[in-house]
Amino acid sequence: MSDHQNRYFLYFAVISVNLLAFSLAGAFSWGSPTLPKLTSSDAEINPLEAPITVFEEACVTSILFISSIIGSTISIVIAELLGRKKTLIIMALPMLAGYALMAFATKINLFYIARFMLGITVGTVLSVLPSYVGEIAEDENRGILGAVMGISVAVGHLFTYAVGPFLSVKAFSLVQLVPLILFYITFVPFVPESPYYLLAVDGKNRAEKCLKKLRGGEEITVIQKELIYIEKCVKDSQANKTHVKDMFKSRAFVKGLTISVGLQALQQLSGIGAVLAYMQTIFESSGSTIPSSVAPIPPAVVQIISNIIIIFLVDRLGRKPLLIISGLGNSLSLISLGTYFFLKNNEFDVDAIWWLPICSLIIFFFFFNMGFASLPWTISGEIFSPNVKSLGSSISSCSCLITVFLVTLVFPYISIILDMSGSFWLFSGFTLLSVIFVVLVLPETKGISNLEIQKTLEGGNSRNEYVK
Repeated sequence: MSDHQNRYFLYFAVISVNLLAFSLAGAFSWGSPTLPKLTSSDAEINPLEAPITVFEEACVTSILFISSIIGSTISIVIAELLGRKKTLIIMALPMLAGYALMAFATKINLFYIARFMLGITVGTVLSVLPSYVGEIAEDENRGILGAVMGISVAVGHLFTYAVGPFLSVKAFSLVQLVPLILFYITFVPFVPESPYYLLAVDGKNRAEKCLKKLRGGEEITVIQKELIYIEKCVKDSQANKTHVKDMFKSRAFVKGLTISVGLQALQQLSGIGAVLAYMQTIFESSGSTIPSSVAPIPPAVVQIISNIIIIFLVDRLGRKPLLIISGLGNSLSLISLGTYFFLKNNEFDVDAIWWLPICSLIIFFFFFNMGFASLPWTISGEIFSPNVKSLGSSISSCSCLITVFLVTLVFPYISIILDMSGSFWLFSGFTLLSVIFVVLVLPETKGISNLEIQKTLEGGNSRNEYVK
């Protein structure tokens, strides 16, 4: 399809739905500015009756990921019954209620409940949003539009780090309601359902209207050609619907699931969840001369820059090279961060390298967002055939959420047992493993159709066997 055609509405639709990704970031990095307040003995800062314990700190951080697994599973079922759009609209409500509850909570149990509610929406966003964007995008811009989620998450983290430390827990929770309200204002009345879902349940008429809206001024013949392709995908999906156990007999599904689950798990084993949740605590432990409330801001700015860069590279260089570069950069930065804590905790003079922690995290976030931040979700949204996409996406997102739950739950204890240095060296080992995984297992999916991807996973290598 020609590049000069009007795609403004398509971009609007992607930005609108990614307001949920912005909110997701706030839920992930909430602990960085908030945990220091909840552990404070100052009644003017801490809304609770007493400072929280290490156990309560681990629970309030990690409980989000338990409910995320539940939200991911439920949302996949709802998405098949009601569609992607209605699922996102319905399942965003728990996060809205969770932030409202957190604003007025004075008991730690209420924070548990609120964080649990936030997790329901987080699981939905991770499972449904990439698939929705993948279904409204075109082959040639699918990578770019998928990368918007990474930018939205990066901007959400920056907002948390820049604003959170300077607001009370109540005010910060109320501010977090704003992007959710904007989502309902922009997405609900204006953005259409996925053309794949519409064609499956309502036939061609609504799907054609949806494509006309999404494709702007595209010629009707091109839209009809795309509609024929979508219809073929949907018919193949409906014809090939099988029992769950039979899906695992498909080589393409098993290989796609291995790739998606592996990328999602390795993404979190880099330690990103722990770094985001404990960013301010990490800087306090480093003894850096930069105030811990300000130090997380530069890494968050770098996240945005690297996510913007990836937009221009993802459909040029491809997914595989960017993931390899991302993994190598992550590993080197975590090794240097671990080395700083090793020297500091073994009573070496680190005054001359006071800058190393923040520089290491800036480099970590730059390379993480160059690949592993968004590309596992992009690949998850494009690697499964329509008839198994719901199951594949659900299993993949659950693997991510289980991993990040375990990482954030045990990080406070690992950092005590292994010291901060050992924790970051452990994470660096997993990032090197991710590079090996990408090199050996991942096929390139840049610019090819879903049918071509399935042929590759089955063992074929002809790009011309399926023509849109």
